[in-house]
Amino acid sequence: MPLPNFAGKHDAEAVFEASDFVDQPDEPIPETVVLCYQDGFFADVVATAGERLDVLSEGRMHRVADGVGAVGAFGVGSAVTAGVLEELAALGVETVCILGGAGCLDPSIPPERAVVATDAIRDEGASYHYLPPEAPAEPSPALTAELKRSIADAGLSVEAGPTWTTDAFFRETVPEVRQYREDGVRTVEMEAATLFAVAACRDLDAGAVFSIGDYVTPEERTVPAASHETLPDLLSPVVESLATHVSE
Repeated sequence: MPLPNFAGKHDAEAVFEASDFVDQPDEPIPETVVLCYQDGFFADVVATAGERLDVLSEGRMHRVADGVGAVGAFGVGSAVTAGVLEELAALGVETVCILGGAGCLDPSIPPERAVVATDAIRDEGASYHYLPPEAPAEPSPALTAELKRSIADAGLSVEAGPTWTTDAFFRETVPEVRQYREDGVRTVEMEAATLFAVAACRDLDAGAVFSIGDYVTPEERTVPAASHETLPDLLSPVVESLATHVSE
């Protein structure tokens, strides 16, 4: 049976909403947010960030630039991503961007190269409660182009391509990996399809930038020596892209 199980769900009213769980802050919060999934990277971000904003029921937000915040320490996966995005939307955030690690399906892509997602294969569960099964999960075109440009202008290696989002970390099977690689899918991760679906439902701009954490091929999984080391270098151009997006 396809998800969601209940016909007509997408047009139905929810029993409760994120606004029931968050209080509107006295001071304005950032309009754009970077979502950080790697705890070590988020700790580095927080070490040089501005004030902490206690506005979320899960996770922490810090200011990192004018109009830009970073959110982390909320866990990983599609379900928690949907919850955090709902709260951010209820608080008035308008743009969200993942900056995190992903598996790479193509071993010819060097580990220092960033991958900007152009669309996401919906192989998780949460997105189906926000968009019909036939709807694509796609980022905002203008923000995606701006992210790629800003990363390249910073002198960093970058490319764009599709990503595969799955909840089942230990069920990335050999036939799937082989087929998606043949189809030109660049990365596999656990959140992008949900991010794009919730963003579409809640009228947010969304993007996703990935650092290569490991390589997933039909033969094996390997971890490069520089796993996730590019995340700190990517923070500044990603924040610049978001700040530019706010001002436009």
